[in-house]
Amino acid sequence: MAYEIPQQLEYKEKIMFGFNFKQLAYLFIFTPILFVIFFKTTWHNGIKISLMSIFGGLGIGFIFLELDKHITNWFYWFKSKRLELDHKLASFIPIKEVSNGLIVTKDNRKLAIIRITPINFSIKPEESKGAISIAFQKFLNSLDFPIQIIMNTEHLDLKDYFSEVEKKIKDSKQFGHLFEGYKKHLESITKEKDVMNRVFYLILTERTDINIQLQICQTKLSNIGLKSVRVGDKEIKELLRRFFLARREN
Repeated sequence: MAYEIPQQLEYKEKIMFGFNFKQLAYLFIFTPILFVIFFKTTWHNGIKISLMSIFGGLGIGFIFLELDKHITNWFYWFKSKRLELDHKLASFIPIKEVSNGLIVTKDNRKLAIIRITPINFSIKPEESKGAISIAFQKFLNSLDFPIQIIMNTEHLDLKDYFSEVEKKIKDSKQFGHLFEGYKKHLESITKEKDVMNRVFYLILTERTDINIQLQICQTKLSNIGLKSVRVGDKEIKELLRRFFLARREN
């Protein structure tokens, strides 16, 4: 199955000295601080050097290493950890445990989640669009148990894409030596631009046998051309944490 690279890559214009606007803003913040410490204070040299090292390191971090993004990520990670310890919030969440790839609710219902990689429907020919729509309609009508579909926005993961490309060019002398450079280039762009990707989840409630229900859904999704995988315990817990954290903030 083909993998697509999102096109919403943001362009940051270089304004001065090869810096973009955000980098210049941090440069204008930290440069006067260093100037004042070095030239305008009468402190001991050891104190000056220590303070300049601290603020200089912060300046380098903000200008070149995107320290602001790392701080933001640490902040949300810390909040998600605090969410696990919030017993008052937990009392409102009807989940007893997550084990063996299942969510067990407090009333002993069992739910499973399938992660679906979407296709780019908009670029398909009109005939294919019609066929896909009819196939999806038949898929929904054929189910005799309830499902829920959730769309989530996540950081783009290119591991499967790189693996697919590497297989195709493994024996190619013409393109094989270019792959590593291409891989590093895309990884740097997705990291710098914080590229996001849409992922869809299918949630099933056990009606008869949850494993048979999962197999039915994945087979029918595969017939439509959709790649799917059952979500394990670790990803279920992370998905629940993100979902309830977002609800709490709203």
